[in-house]
Amino acid sequence: MNNIVISNLSTHLSSRGENKTLVLLSSEGCHHCAEFKTYLESIESTFSDIQFIEVLTTIETKPLFGPPVIPSIIGFENSQRVLEGAGFPEDTSVVNNLLQAWIDGEGFQYSAG
Repeated sequence: MNNIVISNLSTHLSSRGENKTLVLLSSEGCHHCAEFKTYLESIESTFSDIQFIEVLTTIETKPLFGPPVIPSIIGFENSQRVLEGAGFPEDTSVVNNLLQAWIDGEGFQYSAG
């Protein structure tokens, strides 16, 4: 999983074009963020059509495009948000189902809380 600085995210997404990019919004010192990152890294090779990146956020750099929950995942195509998941779900199959639906051309969201 690559790390991207929030100020470079727009440029990075533009360069990806139609390719799918999954952004993990996380924060240093966040236990659930670290768990989610580890989980996403474990399934990254299963979803090779999707590039996984992490964006570390702070109070000052919190993006306006994402859910107001850390950790969260947001899926982008053509620099447009097409799916999101808020929080780290207790049942991680929800994440797998979300990503598979995205690959299959569907889009939806989940909320862990």
